[in-house]
Amino acid sequence: MKASLSRLLAASLIAASAFSAHGQSADPHQVQGIVDAAAMPVMQKYAIPGMAVGVTLKGQRYLFDYGVASLETRKPVTRETLFELGSVSKTFTATPSRRGLGFARALP
Repeated sequence: MKASLSRLLAASLIAASAFSAHGQSADPHQVQGIVDAAAMPVMQKYAIPGMAVGVTLKGQRYLFDYGVASLETRKPVTRETLFELGSVSKTFTATPSRRGLGFARALP
């Protein structure tokens, strides 16, 4: 699943660079089409009931919600849905510190 999520991220980055390279402003429908094409196959392949995807292009934020937050209640994913990160948070913490950004400095 990690590889598929990487592909989703890569597709989003490719979309962002395509808009940036041509100096175009992004059409929200076009951005959604690109994100849909990347997210939907991942959700189907790994039976992911719901996810939220955010993309920033030229300072403009695009947020997309997919599926349900709970299989039991069938409550849809919304902007207010909280997702558990689990072990992914270790990556968010380690990456800046490995790059010397100073977010995780050792105590003296």
